[in-house]
Amino acid sequence: MSRKPIVTNVWTLTIFRSGGYAQESNVENAIFAFGRKTEEVEFHQKQNLPTGIIQILKESNLVDEALESGFVLELSNTKIKTAGWFEFDRIFLSKKRNSCHGMGYWSQRASFGSVVGLGSFEMMPVDWSHSDLPQKIWMRAVPLTDNRLAWALGRGDILSSEPNEQSTLEDYFDLGKIISNQKKIDVIHLPGPPEKPYHFFID
Repeated sequence: MSRKPIVTNVWTLTIFRSGGYAQESNVENAIFAFGRKTEEVEFHQKQNLPTGIIQILKESNLVDEALESGFVLELSNTKIKTAGWFEFDRIFLSKKRNSCHGMGYWSQRASFGSVVGLGSFEMMPVDWSHSDLPQKIWMRAVPLTDNRLAWALGRGDILSSEPNEQSTLEDYFDLGKIISNQKKIDVIHLPGPPEKPYHFFID
């Protein structure tokens, strides 16, 4: 298998179906494990997909495959003319000054949307980048590679539901009252451009 790092103007996020099986089977309710590398998949809390990714899956006819196992999201900050890439514009950028161990740094968060109704998503920088997030992002979804799927199957817990995941809609309610111990599922924030190449299987 190839372990050649990806170039920095195209980066990937590997996303595995990892919950939401007991609810009505649709991509909006499905829960996913995700990460740029294997260690991130194991570390990140499992989350729902943003509407921008959901629409890309629908346009690419990959919803069923995403619900069965997952997919790879490819991102670029430069225009790619081959088929299957979808363009999103940055519509909001926020910056906040923070400190860590006496060192000051700026945190960023940007919202991206599509003028052709492809939904939206939020993005955050990675690798302590000081550069502003791009004005435009192009993305496409592709099937999981065999080696990624084999790795997830070998891990055992990646494709399984969380132990406290609700089984039915009725589990949310008790005589009309919402049960407070159900965990709120967050939405995945996409990673910004990396400062150096990386590969899913290389730390």
